[in-house]
Amino acid sequence: MAKSEAQTQAFRSRPQPSMTAATNAITRATTSTATNTAYGVAPLLANKTSLLTSTFLHLPRIGRTTERKLWNQHVYTWNDFLKAKTIPGIGPTTLAQGKLLLHFANKALNEENTSFFYRAIPLAEHWRAYTHPLFSQGARYIDIETCARGKITVFGISDGNNTVQLIRGANLSKHTIQHLLTGATCLVTFNGNSFDLPLLERYFGRVLPPVPRIDLRHVCRRIGLTGGLKAIEQELNIPRDEDVMFTRGEDAVTLWHTFLATNNQHYLELLLRYNAHDCYNLKLLADRVIPDLQRKTIHAGSQGNACTDERNARQQPSTSTNQARPPC
Repeated sequence: MAKSEAQTQAFRSRPQPSMTAATNAITRATTSTATNTAYGVAPLLANKTSLLTSTFLHLPRIGRTTERKLWNQHVYTWNDFLKAKTIPGIGPTTLAQGKLLLHFANKALNEENTSFFYRAIPLAEHWRAYTHPLFSQGARYIDIETCARGKITVFGISDGNNTVQLIRGANLSKHTIQHLLTGATCLVTFNGNSFDLPLLERYFGRVLPPVPRIDLRHVCRRIGLTGGLKAIEQELNIPRDEDVMFTRGEDAVTLWHTFLATNNQHYLELLLRYNAHDCYNLKLLADRVIPDLQRKTIHAGSQGNACTDERNARQQPSTSTNQARPPC
């Protein structure tokens, strides 16, 4: 098959979809601030804009329940922990080890060493990094398309302003993916920890940088939003352009194979527009649901919820490429 002009470009850079309506349509949901006597919300913590520097889950013997107890004892931030001579419920050895690790965490944040947080924070809590400007401003939003045999056909990546797409048979390679990921402080996907990212590493090896990996599917589930990306977009009034409004994952497979069979650019363009919306809408979704989960985490109201959150914080989402994508 003769290669088209679209296939021979070194990079496929596309403007963002028309999203004025989407931006205007999104209104942030308010969450309850109910508390109870044992796990009440610390007022100062509730006013913080970033949860990252109030996270203690990377310290030894500290889970969600103990973290919440720290907040309620006015240990709101890393610096509060570092200044404390004693903390009720924290032994001297744990306190000393915690201070050493928080010293490294502060140093890593000041030096923009994002890989430290990839390794230190439980995968299920990587979303907390996004609450800090270092990570939200350097985020890369990733979505891939595949053919019927599961091979990658389109790699889409957005920095929130521009979207670049790599096409199988033209410019999709390990080198170009690595180039586009240069400078990324975190990777944002939907079901990507189970599908997109493992598939990329299966075909291209260790191509992904060691930065926090935020899977919005799990973030959405923790605030009560279930289903595929398109269903959640509809629930949150995040629209798409009309020509790809009703396109689903299985349609993307059909579009690719139809393009190969006919060499008709129309089908490739539709596929690329669909993928571009996926990439850009990840930013809109992240900016909506991560603050909601932050508020829910701060205002979690019961000991039972705190214990459940602790188990969730330690549980690592599956990274098996055998897991199918949720409905798109």
